[in-house]
Amino acid sequence: MTSSYYSPEWRPKKNRISDGEYTAKVVGLDIKEDMRFGNLLADIYKPVYEIIDGDFSGTEVKDNGLFHYRQLQGHDFIPKRNWGYYKFCKIFGLARKSANGRTELPQLKLGHLERCDVKIKVFHKSFVNNNGTNINYAVARLVNIEKELPF
Repeated sequence: MTSSYYSPEWRPKKNRISDGEYTAKVVGLDIKEDMRFGNLLADIYKPVYEIIDGDFSGTEVKDNGLFHYRQLQGHDFIPKRNWGYYKFCKIFGLARKSANGRTELPQLKLGHLERCDVKIKVFHKSFVNNNGTNINYAVARLVNIEKELPF
């Protein structure tokens, strides 16, 4: 008979991805809709990137988060808060100038994003949870499109 034990502190060791830039592809898109921030309303998009080169090939990392603030009656709207979302949409060619000079920002869909190899920058965020445990996790930010894949 083999022995066994319980240890609440034990966790399997994972290969911790190093900070840096990687080539990846978008394999998923997490969306939280209608999130309130004071009297502002936003959708939060978190693309999921899969690294396709180097020692961490196959590793998935979520984007740090893209806030798409929307103008709806009964809510405040500050267009300049969409700067990060605009930058992301511009890289993918999704931001469009309208006749009135504004840049129209679409709702993101996975199909808009998965046709390209991209360059991402991975970094780590950390916080201390309610139990006093230090939590550290990797997040990514889009740098640019490496190459567009044929359909």
